[in-house]
Amino acid sequence: MKLRIAVCDDENEALTRESRLIKELLDEKCILYDIDEYTSADKLLSANLYDMVFLDVEMGDVNGINVAKKLLESKSDTYIFFITNYSIYSDMASDIHAHRYLSKPVDRDRLSNGIDSALKKIIDSTKFIKVTDKETKKKYDVPISSIIFIENAGRHTECHLISGLSFVAEEIFSVVKERIESEVDYFAMPHQSYYINTRFVSDYNKKEVKMSYGQKTFSAIMSRTRYKAFNDKMFEMAKLL
Repeated sequence: MKLRIAVCDDENEALTRESRLIKELLDEKCILYDIDEYTSADKLLSANLYDMVFLDVEMGDVNGINVAKKLLESKSDTYIFFITNYSIYSDMASDIHAHRYLSKPVDRDRLSNGIDSALKKIIDSTKFIKVTDKETKKKYDVPISSIIFIENAGRHTECHLISGLSFVAEEIFSVVKERIESEVDYFAMPHQSYYINTRFVSDYNKKEVKMSYGQKTFSAIMSRTRYKAFNDKMFEMAKLL
């Protein structure tokens, strides 16, 4: 796997320094990559799609948050790293689910941890489960990272996807759950009828789990007996972000 990476900063000195550090870390991790450097957001937006983008927030009259939104419209699984002198944009960065918000000068360890986290998610995105559509009987390879949650539908399983689609799988809930569980470790079970991708959890309490993706929101029941295990899983996953 070769990563496609872009670094964009309107200050040449900062751009060189950031690119050099990113290259050093990727070389240490033995990761193959192509890295492009930009001093212009317009040129970045007109270029190729990237797996990771390291982006300054304030570049003259250009707001890096808006640039990131446009990048994500073209490739929703791009991992955005904001590198900036300004902390006032951190909430806006959270709103678009930026992967990291780093202050200048960049802390090497924080950057390294952020890259490790993004790499894990990129690798996870290549994992699939095979399920059978209940209506058409066709078999599909479904990217696990695209599943928001699955729900017990009696003798079948309803799958809710980031595409906005939901479909009923021929397989029973326990079978689909086991297939996911054998591939990734970031799902959790708040109730015997739900298996949830923790990366989409926006809030939860002892009665309910709320999930969101884009403008869409979802909810699932939280069982009192499963709350502690679910809470522990959320804390475990938070350490890996």
